[in-house]
Amino acid sequence: MGGGAPALERTLSDLIAGARREILLTAYSVTPGSERIWEEIERALATGIRATIVVNRIAEQCDEARHLLDRLSRSSPETLALHDFRGEDDASGLHAKVLVVDRRSALVGSANLSHRGMVTAHEMAMVVSGPAADGIADRIDALVRSPLVSRVC
Repeated sequence: MGGGAPALERTLSDLIAGARREILLTAYSVTPGSERIWEEIERALATGIRATIVVNRIAEQCDEARHLLDRLSRSSPETLALHDFRGEDDASGLHAKVLVVDRRSALVGSANLSHRGMVTAHEMAMVVSGPAADGIADRIDALVRSPLVSRVC
């Protein structure tokens, strides 16, 4: 982004790499170009860190994203809770782009998990910690319990 602001992809990766217990992630669009983020999530899952991931309309994501999510589901069934946001109708969707780590740090931003969102677009995000991050985690917990969301694995 310039002006001393760290790259969003690096900030996401660093937050995930620092997880000790739990990762919560919401995503609107997942496409190639966000591999670094998914590699960090996969490493975390392999060490026993639990992850709850909510993706907007999984069936409508690109083939690569669906294959990635399927592979993660099969390789980490004990640590990954994958959820599909289906919405009330075709016009509604989950547009949130949020990461919460250990309920202590959260990143809320505009970037999709895509090459454009990670590399080429001018995106913005804010990292918060403490009670604000815990509150964001509570909102994701409520989203997961919503009738608009179904657990995939």
